[in-house]
Amino acid sequence: MKKYIELKPEREYFFHNFKKNEALTDENVSSIFKYVKKTLKLYQYTPHMLRHTMATLLVENNAPILSIQNLLGHASSKTTDIYLHMSVQKSKKDFNMYFPSSI
Repeated sequence: MKKYIELKPEREYFFHNFKKNEALTDENVSSIFKYVKKTLKLYQYTPHMLRHTMATLLVENNAPILSIQNLLGHASSKTTDIYLHMSVQKSKKDFNMYFPSSI
């Protein structure tokens, strides 16, 4: 992803149509995703999963929730709070996995 960003760091959109110098449409992203899935045999993945993974990684790396909300285009921070809740669940799971109950 870093290499992709470095191609044209000043662009306004992450998913950018370089030929038209505008954002990719939903249909463009779907077409690209279908091609990549078929080529790499990753049939179970969707563009939404990529979006979800990005948001989760941002939360887990302490990105400000308002920044995540803006990146995802959520009108309400309550929608974005779902990712915070999931991160708390992961933290509890990690704690239980790595902290021995015998102490």
